[in-house]
Amino acid sequence: MAFYTRALINLCAMARRRFPFILQIYVILRDARHKGWTSPPPILVKARTTYTSKVLLSIQTRLPVGTSTCSYCLSRTLHVGSHASCPFKPKTKTVARAAAAAATLQLQASMSKVAAIAEALAEAE
Repeated sequence: MAFYTRALINLCAMARRRFPFILQIYVILRDARHKGWTSPPPILVKARTTYTSKVLLSIQTRLPVGTSTCSYCLSRTLHVGSHASCPFKPKTKTVARAAAAAATLQLQASMSKVAAIAEALAEAE
């Protein structure tokens, strides 16, 4: 029991994102149910570590690389960089965030980034 308590506490302390954290908790509890709570099964610990690492690696490969959220428009996909490179910089924060949300929706509807930003800026005026 102490093994699983320690494992869950370590996961909670080291978690960076919610989905991988929930996935790791599920795997630990699934393995604990399978073999009982009395002792840590070494084969399952190794299998869990391998499986969790593979799943986390596949999740990380799907995430955008090197992107950060703009502090002004709260966009992650429309432009690279911070407030200095934000195309919505001349607008107020409220208008910029609404325009960025609209541009993101238009971008998901298979428009180009430039066209989506231009249309969102035109609608904001």
